[in-house]
Amino acid sequence: MASAEVSNPYLPLLRSSSSAIFLLGAGISTSIGIPDFRSKDGLYASLKLEEYGLNAPEDLFDYEHFCASPAGFFKWSLDSLTLQTTGSKFHRFLSTLKNLHRIYTQNIDGLESSSGVPDSKIVHCHGSLQNSTCQTCNHKYPTPSFTGKVPLCPVPTSPLVVGPRTSSRVKKKQKLTCEGILKPDITFFGEPLQSVVSKTIGKDRLKSDLITVVGTSLKVEPFSKIVNCFEGKKVLVNRDYVGFPGEGRWDCVFLCDSDEVVEEEGTTWREVVKGVFLGRGGVWDEERYQKLLSKKKEKGQGQGQGQGAEPVVVETVTCDACMTKTGRPFYTCEICEGFDLCEGCVGKEEGGKRHRVEEGEDHRFRFCA
Repeated sequence: MASAEVSNPYLPLLRSSSSAIFLLGAGISTSIGIPDFRSKDGLYASLKLEEYGLNAPEDLFDYEHFCASPAGFFKWSLDSLTLQTTGSKFHRFLSTLKNLHRIYTQNIDGLESSSGVPDSKIVHCHGSLQNSTCQTCNHKYPTPSFTGKVPLCPVPTSPLVVGPRTSSRVKKKQKLTCEGILKPDITFFGEPLQSVVSKTIGKDRLKSDLITVVGTSLKVEPFSKIVNCFEGKKVLVNRDYVGFPGEGRWDCVFLCDSDEVVEEEGTTWREVVKGVFLGRGGVWDEERYQKLLSKKKEKGQGQGQGQGAEPVVVETVTCDACMTKTGRPFYTCEICEGFDLCEGCVGKEEGGKRHRVEEGEDHRFRFCA
């Protein structure tokens, strides 16, 4: 069967929101060549520990290790970091949203801002590479270009009088600079999040009806716990399934790349839509998802809401009598949730008994052509 174009089921959900919040991870930048951290092709998997003087990949962003040996971080920065100004398709999409309330990002590349999102709507939970702070005198500077060497603070200090003391009024003075280490303003492991993060969460806690988590493994605390701070529907957009942190549950999961989730329609959505789970969180199940959407679509059409119903691609269902997969046509019960029979099994009696719903009534099957 040739792949047909399928409408994106996420965009209507986003457009129906009056105040949307996004929690972003490194996955939104992989399409423009910036690696994530923990995937099989990510930074930690490819990091050359000996070359940068590291005992473990996590040492690269460990504050104590940086203070003791900053040279490795700046050598890696020269090899790997660029102060890039062009974001991905997803970055540009965010800048067009009229209902965007806030972005909470783990990313340090600053691409949300350079792509056009107002700075007032961005919270850099792990800081940004755009500026650096002297670890000695606390002066701030725009981050200098990475050269591989440890950057030193150029702030002038009080001049030092050199040479032997004489009665002459002319004294030789040597100009000095601070020369403290300029650390990029990113939050290393072992450093607390900036106070602006908790303050902004407190303001936003009840102000959003949709929270979309995009491109993150949710393995870094305390960022992974932020999603629990907000009210509203919780949605995951990620290449791989990630369990909901804590005791909550996802309302909807889209297993796809972030650039794909902003496409209106396309052949990719025939495949991507199979990775969407609507229902009670935790475990994604394709067959259950297909049944739920099939029933929801038919219910919407029956109520005269066919145009507003979510699009669905149903290739096969599993017959709940003979347990074989079948394509259309099939029969689905109007009372039960996702109870389907193939044409060969509908109306048959199994072991002298008809299948019955919990209320003790016979199934009422609807023909699905």
